Amino acid sequence: MLIFACDTSLASASVCLLKDEEIVKEIFVNNNKKHAESFMPLVEDLFIQTPYDVTDVDYFVVSSGPGSFTGLRIGLSSVKAMAYALSKPIVMVPTLDILAKQSQQETATMCPMINARNNQVYTAIYSPERQTDYMGIHIDEVITILKKTNNKIILSGDGAKLHFDYLQTKLPNQLIIEDKNEFPSSSICGFLSAKYDKIKATEAVPFYLRPSQAERLFNK
Repeated sequence: MLIFACDTSLASASVCLLKDEEIVKEIFVNNNKKHAESFMPLVEDLFIQTPYDVTDVDYFVVSSGPGSFTGLRIGLSSVKAMAYALSKPIVMVPTLDILAKQSQQETATMCPMINARNNQVYTAIYSPERQTDYMGIHIDEVITILKKTNNKIILSGDGAKLHFDYLQTKLPNQLIIEDKNEFPSSSICGFLSAKYDKIKATEAVPFYLRPSQAERLFNK
């Protein structure tokens, strides 16, 4: 089974091929959300550096969001085009699930956070499975939730990095954060795909969690 997995949900982009649960090749670039320019060249590089062709892929996996509205659209539209042309299915994996999995520790509480601007973050709580709904909330609401646990708290995502100093003042001696977990990994996205349903390319839509600013202004 050959799986193509990718992430364009945040400032970084990554693509990966997995063969029978082993990583064939993973490429990561922090391109500051310039996914429109770099994503397809990244895909081309992936296949150039491996013995496979896109026609060999059995199914495609995409981090579905939440995250950058533009980044999610670019990644998904590109993958949908490939999957549709090859009549192959797509698996959508929530970005927060990816961040939680790649920072997982069995005895800790995982709290991935994606920056949603204006002191808001997209988040959910994991221990190790998800314990809450996916949420778009103020950072102070996150703190209120996290104060209910005595566990070590493993933070990940760009929202965690942005708010870490403030979080540390409210939750001293409880927090752990690693730079390597600031962005989602396409390989973890691929490994998680077995937990989610395969769907047709035409059925795949981003998971925004809440409307974009443009949509909110339009609906006023």
